[in-house]
Amino acid sequence: MSRPTTGAADDRYARGLARQAELGGPGAARAQAYDALADIAPDLRRLALEFAYGDIHARPGLDAGRRELVVLGALIALGGVEPQLEAHLGSALGAGLTAPALVEAILQALPYAGFPRVFAAMGVARRVFAERGLLPVAASSHDAPCPPKTPCSEETSVSRPAHPDTDRNAVVDLASRMMHLIDTRDWERLGDVFADRVLLDYTSLFGGEPEELAPTAIVANWSALLGAFDATQHLLANQLVSVDGDQGELTAAFQATHRLANPFGSPLWTLGGTYRVGVVRVADTWRVDRLVMTATWADGNKDLLALATASAAAA
Repeated sequence: MSRPTTGAADDRYARGLARQAELGGPGAARAQAYDALADIAPDLRRLALEFAYGDIHARPGLDAGRRELVVLGALIALGGVEPQLEAHLGSALGAGLTAPALVEAILQALPYAGFPRVFAAMGVARRVFAERGLLPVAASSHDAPCPPKTPCSEETSVSRPAHPDTDRNAVVDLASRMMHLIDTRDWERLGDVFADRVLLDYTSLFGGEPEELAPTAIVANWSALLGAFDATQHLLANQLVSVDGDQGELTAAFQATHRLANPFGSPLWTLGGTYRVGVVRVADTWRVDRLVMTATWADGNKDLLALATASAAAA
């Protein structure tokens, strides 16, 4: 097999760095593991980033949360890999999984990995949760008898976070990740942030009526329009989160800057206002099911939108 060219290796390394950063960075445990071997294997960190994150973690087909659950299962079964387990528990939280969901995932390994490895993994999880203020973790409903005349069904046994910051952090991360994926043009993974149907309301900018679309249609529309700009940057601030059971909403101020070189004027157009991001819990992971954008001000070359729209239509 031929050795990758320098350019190809650099692309894999950059892709691996970006993917790792999206999941919360290397973390203290992983960084210490790299540093401990730097004097004998300085290339090990690059190889791990290029292969594990640049090649495998960046593949399509699974969202980040499900991918981390697979990794955690493998690490628990291996045993003796506490630094890696600690790092991937942090990545799983960064991907939107909740602490109760991760506890349940570790328990699922019990019949296959055995008590010693599960106890060790649970100890690592406790340390990770404590560092993030996620303790105590809600107990499964199987820890107490079911209500009278109520069967212990799958529905009644689903655990929910006890710490309100768990949900808030997950919802804020979801909205931030959506904007990040848009600005990095990562259209393949953008669809993972959405529920099966999403209500879009951009009437303050485009007029018309709100519409309900599937994730594939949203990604197709956004990749065509926003992809027609040379670059975009979407910033969220003053984020307020409310959660009621399995539904919630994030309200935030936004500023969206669009750049498109053109012969007619300024290459920049900036839009500001408020986003309301509705979310729904799906299998212990939050997904966006509603987007309401209210534009209240704009600055720069307003004709860029028309130029980008024309470019997208011609593509």
